[in-house]
Amino acid sequence: MTSSTGQSQEGLISSNTSNALTFGAITTAPVTQLTTYAILGNSAPGTGSSGLTWAFGTSLSATQGKYLVMARGGATIDFNRLDMTTDLWQMMPTLPFGETLTTGSMYAYDGGDRLYFTKEVTNRLYYVDITKQTIESAGIYPYAAGTAVVGNRMEVFSTVDGLRYLWLNRGSNAECFRSLISYY
Repeated sequence: MTSSTGQSQEGLISSNTSNALTFGAITTAPVTQLTTYAILGNSAPGTGSSGLTWAFGTSLSATQGKYLVMARGGATIDFNRLDMTTDLWQMMPTLPFGETLTTGSMYAYDGGDRLYFTKEVTNRLYYVDITKQTIESAGIYPYAAGTAVVGNRMEVFSTVDGLRYLWLNRGSNAECFRSLISYY
């Protein structure tokens, strides 16, 4: 809701008939013909969601730079993408079904087809292939899990000699770990 009674709320539309919208649980009901609203094409992200990641370097030239990708978090397995040419959100179903992501999940884009992520503080690493919409294992990191923290502490970087590493900080902000992911 954007104005009048019910302003600054989000509610799930549970029914849409020819002349009425019915909302799920909201705290203050909107006033008919007085409350303005916007219908969003994507549900709100939850704890452990990723920021918007611009997929600028995918191997498919037709989609290079077209999408912003986001993990929804909130203990869901969903990834969504925003098509910047149409300004519309799209569900990005992945195969096989992935892990639920919540507090402690971290993300890093490799500048190509992969968005790496951790499953909270389980030490499990994965990547979603943005072009194929598949989830693949990317190994584990060899330290005790620690305590989940909010915030992204993961990055992909390249060295001068052409090595590419996935760099991440263990839960509890203890130590960092790097894993070689590719070389040129």
